[in-house]
Amino acid sequence: MAADPSVDYYELLQVSPTAEPAAILAVYRVLSAKYDPANKSTGNAQRYHLIKTAYETLSNKDKRLAYDRQRKGPASAGPAPAAPSGQVRAAASGASEQAPSQPDPASPAGGAVDRRFEARKRQMILSVLYDRIIASPLQPGLNMRQLETALKIPKEQLEFAMWFLNESGCIKSLDNGRFMITFQGVAECERGEEQLKAKSSEG
Repeated sequence: MAADPSVDYYELLQVSPTAEPAAILAVYRVLSAKYDPANKSTGNAQRYHLIKTAYETLSNKDKRLAYDRQRKGPASAGPAPAAPSGQVRAAASGASEQAPSQPDPASPAGGAVDRRFEARKRQMILSVLYDRIIASPLQPGLNMRQLETALKIPKEQLEFAMWFLNESGCIKSLDNGRFMITFQGVAECERGEEQLKAKSSEG
């Protein structure tokens, strides 16, 4: 299967665009075993073939370079300007593919874990994906770079929240490397917003 630059192979394999071949191989082994059609519990033929194509592309130096050039396209002239702050919902309905260059100023400094901030990030992700599915029901998913842009939080600081939401059933990954909110996620998002309103009224 030929490489498709419209599909984010890095997202499919859950690796950074700067990942070393060894890291790509390690992730591929886990994912290919999970989605192998022979696996009766988690097998998915379409997902398996996409992951295989992603690995064959990213593990080959020449193919990877060609894919990266096609993936970036003419955007090499420079990064797009960051969206104005406070417009998370607007960004969600048509989020840019350009990742943010600056970390979220609200994130904890010095590597300390801020549990309240983690909870807030999860609510923000659900809010963005909630608005996306309302605005574009036929294309309800966003990839990690779009979420980075909408939230102004780098991928590394989103990974735990995405893992948590995926494991709890609030979001799910699609075959094109994007994520969409689930029925359970919609309920959680609305419940979270009601709690925020209640706290505001108490204050």
